[in-house]
Amino acid sequence: MIPTSTSRSVRARLIVAAALTIIALLVYAATVSSDRAGFASSEVQFADASQGGALIVPASCPSNPHYAGECSGGGGGGGSNNPPAAPSSNACIIALSPSTIVSGQSAFMGWSSTYAIFGIPFVVSGTITPTPGAVADAGVTTVNPTQTTTYSGTFTPSGSVQGIPQSWLTPVNCSAALTVLTSAPGAGACAQVNFCNGSALYQQQTNCTDVLVQQCPYGCSNGACQGAAAPTAFIRAVPSLVRAGEQSTISWSSSNAASCNVTSVPAVGGTPWSGLSGSQDTPIGYQTTFTLSCLGLNGSTINRSAVVDILPVFCEVGAPDCDIQPGQ
Repeated sequence: MIPTSTSRSVRARLIVAAALTIIALLVYAATVSSDRAGFASSEVQFADASQGGALIVPASCPSNPHYAGECSGGGGGGGSNNPPAAPSSNACIIALSPSTIVSGQSAFMGWSSTYAIFGIPFVVSGTITPTPGAVADAGVTTVNPTQTTTYSGTFTPSGSVQGIPQSWLTPVNCSAALTVLTSAPGAGACAQVNFCNGSALYQQQTNCTDVLVQQCPYGCSNGACQGAAAPTAFIRAVPSLVRAGEQSTISWSSSNAASCNVTSVPAVGGTPWSGLSGSQDTPIGYQTTFTLSCLGLNGSTINRSAVVDILPVFCEVGAPDCDIQPGQ
């Protein structure tokens, strides 16, 4: 069928109408996108985008609940432009050990500080007065004032993170007092007690002075020298399977041991061998067991063994080079 002029006119009008509809939809979508892109919350001054591309913004005032003073003009809340209190995790501490000394003595001072907002950590620097002055976020030093002194610390965060205003970065403060006595107190003012300082054992006297008792070669813990750890030992044979007459290398080592020796059954290679560690090459004629015995620094003993086996030899019975004769 040949289309008439009327049908062609109707089809043209439908195509034009469809095109106009598509253009209108595109214009509307662009307008909405533009409006959204320009929006910024009057509450926290930011807008974010979801994975699908839609903008996510905090609810506008006067919805409830809200932080006090967070709504600004135009939002319906009638409040100020001050931001809400920052959800933060920040603190500092100053510790003194001991907290009481006699004039002329010294004490250890340690400090530590942390600062984070919304889980985001900030670099912290501080000042402790009257001494040591400017400090890092954590550290240890010694102080020896001549009179009772309170040490005050102020730690301030620094840095810039998008969405977190500088007004939220407020200092944190902490303090600790060190009591200084002009003279040693009388007997009974302090309890007599042992304590560790590194690997050294000290005793605090009743006059609050500290006396070195001894150096602890194996470490100091909970006011007492520690004993030596239990010994350990290891021995191996390489190879552990040989033909009769071939050599095997016997190696051994130990830790926390005072002495060690290696014996063998049957006796081979000039055993016993001595030493906390060592290695010996020895010919093996029969299955041989090597035993490492060590005496530990703590007085205990430990034994370890390694076995070298002989590789079987197969031959045709009756052959000239076979030691096995018929009937055996």
